[in-house]
Amino acid sequence: FDCNWQPTTTGNVTLKAIATDAQDLTASAQVQIAVEKEMVEPPPAGELCEDFNVYPDWTRSDHAIGGDIMVHNNIAYSANWWTSSIPGSDSS
Repeated sequence: FDCNWQPTTTGNVTLKAIATDAQDLTASAQVQIAVEKEMVEPPPAGELCEDFNVYPDWTRSDHAIGGDIMVHNNIAYSANWWTSSIPGSDSS
């Protein structure tokens, strides 16, 4: 058995697991965790970059120029100069 847990606040948190078998016997264990940094949920895919052109929908029909922002694999890239390379594939 495993469990994935994401904290929603900082501070001390106690997690307790209780297992019950087919004969109604139980066992439990607990662990205390200090959450020091607040976890931030990433936005759903597509919503973060919805105002930018998504590759291969170029900002200038077939290329981008310095400062143009393109999205590829939900990551926003800013062009350094004229380029027709796949965003993120080189230093352009």
